[in-house]
Amino acid sequence: MQNIDSMESLKLAIIELERRQDEDAKLLKQDFLRAYESMKPINIIKNTFKEAAASKELKDNLINTAIGLAAGFAYNLVVEKMTNTPMKKMLSTALMAGIAAVVDKNSDTLKSLGKEFMKFFKGKSGDSNKDDNTDEAISC
Repeated sequence: MQNIDSMESLKLAIIELERRQDEDAKLLKQDFLRAYESMKPINIIKNTFKEAAASKELKDNLINTAIGLAAGFAYNLVVEKMTNTPMKKMLSTALMAGIAAVVDKNSDTLKSLGKEFMKFFKGKSGDSNKDDNTDEAISC
């Protein structure tokens, strides 16, 4: 700031400082309102879900879980209905553990097979333009 040597320059300096003070007050109020809005519980929850939805790791975990559930469901349909004795049930449990290990180790291969499977059925229905949507839906 420069030296003030007259009444007129003092008045101009005061006006300039008051203008700056008003601008700073407006900016401070905007920052406060933004911070207040971000701290509301509903906004915290929304932001958390947005961040989670953008997470590639979470999407992969959901897909892997869906593959595991589908494998378990198919296993129950095929094997569990046929087991009546305790020995068959023990073997059935061991087989399920083996299937779970295979699914866990080969989840990427199973994902690509699932995509091809969906493409095959979408192609049969005559909707060739929906293939892109299937890839996006599966890959999340």
